Amino acid sequence: TTTAIVGKGRLLEYVPETRLLLSGIKIPRWKDILTMAVKAQEVSGLGFLGADIAIDRDAGPVILELNARPGLSIQLANMAGLKERLERVKGVKIKSVDHGVRVGMNLFGGEIEENIEGLSGKHVIGSVEKVKFIGKDGKEIEIEAKIDTGADSSAIDRSLAEALGYHDVLAYFDTIPPLLPETQEEGEEVRGELKKKYLRSDVPDLKDIVFVYASNGVSMRPKIGLKIIVDSQEILANPTVVDRSTLQYSAIIGRRNLSNFLVDVTK
Repeated sequence: TTTAIVGKGRLLEYVPETRLLLSGIKIPRWKDILTMAVKAQEVSGLGFLGADIAIDRDAGPVILELNARPGLSIQLANMAGLKERLERVKGVKIKSVDHGVRVGMNLFGGEIEENIEGLSGKHVIGSVEKVKFIGKDGKEIEIEAKIDTGADSSAIDRSLAEALGYHDVLAYFDTIPPLLPETQEEGEEVRGELKKKYLRSDVPDLKDIVFVYASNGVSMRPKIGLKIIVDSQEILANPTVVDRSTLQYSAIIGRRNLSNFLVDVTK
């Protein structure tokens, strides 16, 4: 997972000309990348080299070049001097490629795992977490929820929403004639009309009406306003409400509510 990034001789916090953080990005196929680097060393016999590896969209990790005299600015990105790291591996006998990868991960990866929250400023959570939902009149329910970075918005089961005190909101939503547009472009027009007509000040907990497009068709859903607590972090959320009774989890937490977190799918 990325921590410090160096470009043009200085530390960079964001992608240039954007506000996209460069720290906290989980690098895909990391073990494959380390394996390629170790194999490159084994073939070259140089003892010390720099392997430039890129991740191609189709081919995956590919070696761009091997450097017999690599630059030392990696010390800046690691925020650690090279000499101390070389001393750690002095005299270590590497018996196989897999052994080399394990040594690298154990010697130099542990400190990243321990400090990743401090380095990235984000909390590390797993793909399933205990989440507390706080509804109307302070009603609280804590359940296991799926942390779903593939979903844009969060969603909760209708029975959970009712238990949190939103029965009246859902009953009002049920009076709205269901409209199912054929295209997303048509959906935006229809949604605008629905919001003008049905979002009312006397039903403040109905925050939005949205269309969700999936492989099995289009559904019209309400969004409600509540608080969620994930890993001690309190978040104002507007999840959609849908029947999830046949699914494993009564709630999913989507990307919009995960900006303060890194997701470790192995947890």
